[in-house]
Amino acid sequence: MFSTTQSVKGDQMQCPICAGSRLSPETETGPYNTAFRSGFRVGGKLKTVQIDRGRICRDCGYVLLFVGRGELSRLDSSWEELEPNER
Repeated sequence: MFSTTQSVKGDQMQCPICAGSRLSPETETGPYNTAFRSGFRVGGKLKTVQIDRGRICRDCGYVLLFVGRGELSRLDSSWEELEPNER
């Protein structure tokens, strides 16, 4: 599951899984339409989130994904309506 907070030591971001500080530089996902299906629903439908950029932890291989400001604003506007995706 994705952490909702970032671990930061001074100006150094840390991996939310292993607390490692050897993260790749932040990079854009490229020209591809990269989407992530979240584990939440809004109005009974799975929420799809557009991924804008990411980092990789060189210590454990965890991939940190980030959305852009526009996507974050869209997600934030429906935040109160999010429901867990029960399987």
